[in-house]
Amino acid sequence: DDCHLHGRSAEESILLNSYFASLSLNADSPASVILVWGDSGVGKSKIAESLRPHVLEDDGYFIRGKFDQLSCCGEMALSSESHTNSSHVPYGGIASAFVEYCNLLEERGCEAWREVAEKLKREIGMEEGRVLFEAIPALKRIFFCNENSRGESSSSCHENVFQFHSDTIHAQYRNNNIGYFLLEEEEKKQSDRSLESRHDYTEIRLHRLNHLLKKFIHAISSVGDPIILLVDDVQWADLSSLELLRNLIQGATSPFTFIFTYRPIEPSHPFLQMIAELEHTRITKTEIHLRNLGEKSVYDLVESTLNIDPKKARGMMPRTHEEMKFDNDERVEKCTSLKTLTHEICNITNGNPFFIKQQIIYWIGQGLLALDENDRWVWDLDKIRE
Repeated sequence: DDCHLHGRSAEESILLNSYFASLSLNADSPASVILVWGDSGVGKSKIAESLRPHVLEDDGYFIRGKFDQLSCCGEMALSSESHTNSSHVPYGGIASAFVEYCNLLEERGCEAWREVAEKLKREIGMEEGRVLFEAIPALKRIFFCNENSRGESSSSCHENVFQFHSDTIHAQYRNNNIGYFLLEEEEKKQSDRSLESRHDYTEIRLHRLNHLLKKFIHAISSVGDPIILLVDDVQWADLSSLELLRNLIQGATSPFTFIFTYRPIEPSHPFLQMIAELEHTRITKTEIHLRNLGEKSVYDLVESTLNIDPKKARGMMPRTHEEMKFDNDERVEKCTSLKTLTHEICNITNGNPFFIKQQIIYWIGQGLLALDENDRWVWDLDKIRE
C-alpha cells in the first residue's frame, strides 16, 4: 500500500504538528523550516509528500524542487569557480517549483491570480518584473492578468495576458529553468568579454535575481495561503542555489514552510552551516531523522506489499515440523511463516524500505517468491538463502 507509511507514525506526527503550528503563527512571523534526513531509500520524500493532502485541504500549495549530483557538478559546485563551468545550471533544483506554483495558481482561476498579482505589483516594479518573467516565464501570465476581466472564466482571463514582443523570450518557455536563462543570456551578451568579466557579469545577475526572488517569495507568502516548498537532495545544492535558498527563507513569512530532504552530511556542509546561521533569525526549525525500519514494521510492509490475505495464508512456504503444530490456527501459521521471511529480508536489506521492495521484486522475477494455483504466496527459504 503506497499510501501508507509503515513504521513512520511518530515522524508523521512531528511533520503534521509542525505544519499546524506554522498555521497558528502571526502573519509577519518568519517561515518554518523542516529538515528530513536519512540514508538513501528510507523514504524522506515519501514522508514529506504525506503532508500534501493536508495542505490541499487547507486550500494551500504544495510545490517541489530537486537537486541532483550532475546539476551541481560534484565538488566543483562548492567552489567559487562553479559559475563559470558551462555544464553548471544555477538554481536548477528550485526553478521547477516556481513554475509549478504558477501553474497551480493558474488552475484556480482569475480571482486567485488577481490577489497574487496585486501583491507582486506592490513588491516588484515593471523593470524588475521583466527580469523575473524572463527567468520564470509562467509568472508573466499571473502578473499581467487582466484586471478588467473580473468574473470571466480562467480561459478568458488567460487570453488577455500581456504578451512580450521579444522572440528570444518565447524560446525561454522551453526551458522553464532559471539557470538556463542566466547562462543563455550571458552567452549572448558577453561572448566578446574576457572570462573574468563574464564571471563578474554572471555574479551581478545572480545577485539581482536573488533579490527579486526574495521579493517574489515575500509577496506570495503574504497572501496568507499555506505554501509548502519541498526541496529534495539539498546535499547536492551548489553555493549559488544555497544562497538563493537563504534569501527565500529570509523573505518568506508564515504560513510558508520549507521542507528540505538530504542524506547524512557533515556539520561543516554549507547547507547545515546556512541553517545554523538562520536559526539566529527566529526561524522555526523542526528536524526529523528517518532511520531504517524495525522488524515489526518490515513485517507490516511485506504483508502490505504482497497484499497477503490471512484466509489464504496456509501453505505459504515449506514448513518445519515445529511449525506444523500450528495447523489448526491459520493466523499463527501465517505469522510464523511470514516472520521467517521477514527476518531474512531484514538481514539482507537492514530494514531499508526501498531495498525491501526491490528485494521482493527480484525474488518474484527469479521465481523464488510466487503465487500458487490457490493464489497463496509460496517461497523456498533454502533457495533464497543460497
